[in-house]
Amino acid sequence: MKDRREEFNHNKVILKIKQKIENHYSDKFTYAMPDWAMLSAEPDIISILDIHGEEGVQIAKQKVNFPVDFYNISSVVDYVDFLSNQMNSQKEIIGYVIFYNKNTLIIKDPNYLQDLTAFQENELNKYNQTQSKVDISLLFTDQNWDEVDVLDDLLS
Repeated sequence: MKDRREEFNHNKVILKIKQKIENHYSDKFTYAMPDWAMLSAEPDIISILDIHGEEGVQIAKQKVNFPVDFYNISSVVDYVDFLSNQMNSQKEIIGYVIFYNKNTLIIKDPNYLQDLTAFQENELNKYNQTQSKVDISLLFTDQNWDEVDVLDDLLS
C-alpha cells in the first residue's frame, strides 16, 4: 500500500491555507486598514492527523476525556497524537485534518505603487510585532489534499 503522506506537498498546502485566510479577511477590517496595507498570512502547520478508513472519521470526531486548549500548540499536538494512536494504520488514508497557526500580519499592498514612508513602515512593523497570539485553525482535506467542508464528506 502506497503511503499518501509521501505525496504531501508542504508548500502547496501552506499556499492553500494562506489563500483561505486571506480570502476570509479580504472583506473584513477594510475600514481600519490604510490604503497602502493589506492583511496577509504566514501560516505554520502544527500537526496533521491522517484519517484511516471510515472508522477514522469517527475517531477524529470523538469527544475526548481530557481538556484540549486550542490556543496552545503543545496541547493540540498531544490531542492529534492521542487520536493518531487510535487509528488503524493498516487501513487506507482517506483524508487529513491539518492543524495550523494562522499567523496573520499586515504587508504593503502590491497595488499601492508608492514607497512606504518611515512612519508607514513603523506602523506596519509595530502591528506585526504585536501579532504573537496563537490562532490555531484546521483544514479538512481528502486523500488528494483537496479541501472538504466536513469530515463526513470523506465517506462519500
